[in-house]
Amino acid sequence: MKDLIFINAKVIGEDKIVEEGYLKLKDGIIVEFGEMAKELQVNEGSNIIDLQGDYLSPGIIDIHTHGAGGSDIMDGNFNAFRIISEAKASQGVTALLATTLTASHQRLKEVSQKLNSYLSSKDNLGNIIGLHLEGPYINGKKKGAQREDQIRPPRLNEVKELYDVLGDKLKLVTLAPEIKGSKEVIKYLVAKGVVVGAGHSNASEEEVKESFKWGLDHGTHLFNGMRALHHREPGVLGALLLDEEATVEIIADGHHLHPSIIEMVFKLKKMEKIIPVSDSIRASDMEDGVYDLGGQEVKIKGGIARLESGNLAGSTTELRKSLKNIIEITGLELVQAIKLISLNPARRLNIDDKKGSIKVGKDADLTILNSKFKVKGTFIEGREVYNCLNNKS
Repeated sequence: MKDLIFINAKVIGEDKIVEEGYLKLKDGIIVEFGEMAKELQVNEGSNIIDLQGDYLSPGIIDIHTHGAGGSDIMDGNFNAFRIISEAKASQGVTALLATTLTASHQRLKEVSQKLNSYLSSKDNLGNIIGLHLEGPYINGKKKGAQREDQIRPPRLNEVKELYDVLGDKLKLVTLAPEIKGSKEVIKYLVAKGVVVGAGHSNASEEEVKESFKWGLDHGTHLFNGMRALHHREPGVLGALLLDEEATVEIIADGHHLHPSIIEMVFKLKKMEKIIPVSDSIRASDMEDGVYDLGGQEVKIKGGIARLESGNLAGSTTELRKSLKNIIEITGLELVQAIKLISLNPARRLNIDDKKGSIKVGKDADLTILNSKFKVKGTFIEGREVYNCLNNKS
């Protein structure tokens, strides 16, 4: 395979941006990058892409997305998975966790089986890397947009069956740790290397601290679907914000969290423990209208998704837009901010040896962004999967 070289790029490395840079890759792996004038040597026959001053960023990683482009993970078929993959690729996403909704065990098992088959098929675009099980083991008092009739206590036999189907492709499980049965499920999952997060939870601070001992160390869409912070009962929020090891998801779409709340999270948590997520639904990349979310009607108006009750129902946002919002709120430099949606989720999933940053030896998962954060191109392991000029994949 010929070398592929990007030139005239602002290459976003782990510690600095190389303003007039190049990046060389071979067989889908980053083999070299640096300043063009000083270091670039081009072999005859190399493929060269001139970025004309655009940013070359590590690929975006979204660990919490239900759908996009009119399809939902719970549709449970190859066509839906492919549509979502392509839609997310157009948003610069090079790795994502297909996220489920609360449903019967049989349905969740069927979706898991189909996803597992898709991941080993020729139809797989390459950016779905595993499954995030959100629900059904949540607290009905904090159900959000999840179906109440399918919510149930954690059942170890069900979790074992899903793991038997998915193996190490089961990456993340969201549950309410205060519900009876959580302890056994959390311990089982953590022993298998699965990340377990507290979400849709009404837990007290003490209940969450107890679950930390079992291995839970993640918070799903912080503040949303959680007991509110109270000065006499910090609850799940207080426990997650004050624990030094726990990672937390935030939805920075301008609707789920007030800017001051985002600012507070960045003051309380180490930056490497914060992971923006889209929590996107099938209406992402689509026009306003009425859509289905796990059997419930969701109305999209002005890009905001709500149930008939008025509850927010996921989002239609893209992580590159969330990144722009975060930078405006916190004042973070781009080289640091980009880690929030690349290196941080890669570390959380223990794949940072291969993904999450531009570094020699890592996969060439790359997103091309202009100065306004518009996605110009997306590459997964050196393969072009999206080009804004011809949208080929």
